[in-house]
This record gives sequence, structure tokens and C-alpha cells, in this order.
Amino acid sequence: MKLYEFFSVPSIEKDEKGKGEAKSDETREKLANDVYWHILDHDDIHKKHFLPIAREMAKKFKSTKKLNRDEYTECWMPMVKEGCLDYHKEHKMTGHPGKMFDKEFCKEMCHKLAERYMDDIRKDEYKLGD
Repeated sequence: MKLYEFFSVPSIEKDEKGKGEAKSDETREKLANDVYWHILDHDDIHKKHFLPIAREMAKKFKSTKKLNRDEYTECWMPMVKEGCLDYHKEHKMTGHPGKMFDKEFCKEMCHKLAERYMDDIRKDEYKLGD
């Protein structure tokens, strides 16, 4: 069991048909936080996506000495999408994942991950589980 599972419950409100959807801003923020920590705690997703992204961005930074923020943020999208789908599946949520984890939600998650790792990647000091 993962640490966040002890302290949080999936932040989804059910509508009258029993479909889960993040309705209020507060609920959406809690869901974003849950998914963010789910992605950070998921070793397989990190191994599959994080290391290639970090290596590529570190190479670009070494050659140009700067990172294009939009390009850097967007490269996290495959990791975010897989994390959202895994979260949806793991918590046995009903409803379409595309409605809960829309494009805006995924971009926010990409931005959070980019901000978390940008300094480490610039210094070429990144590692899993950090």
C-alpha cells in the first residue's frame, strides 16, 4: 500500500447516475493532488517515462544552456496520461477518464511535474523516488 492511500480518499464526486466527475474547483484540486502523488509514487510509470524525458531535456540544456518552457512542459504529457489512466483503473472509477482528466487537467499536471523536476534536470541530478 502506498503512503498517500492511508491519508487520502479519491476526490471524485458521484453524480445521480453514479458516474464520477470532479465537479467543484476544490474537488478538482484534490483530485489533481491525488493524481500528482499517484504519478510520483508509481515506479513503473517513472521508469518508463521520467528517465527518457530527463535524459532528453538534460541533453538539450547542455547544448543550448536553456530549456523552452512550453516544449519542456509538453513532454510530460505521455507520463501524465498514463498516470491518469492508471489512477482511474486503480481506484475503480466509473465514467469516461477523458471527462475527469480533460486536456486542461493534464496540462496542469504536466506543469506541476515540469516545475518539480526542472532544477534537477538542469543540474543533471535527477533520480527516481525523489
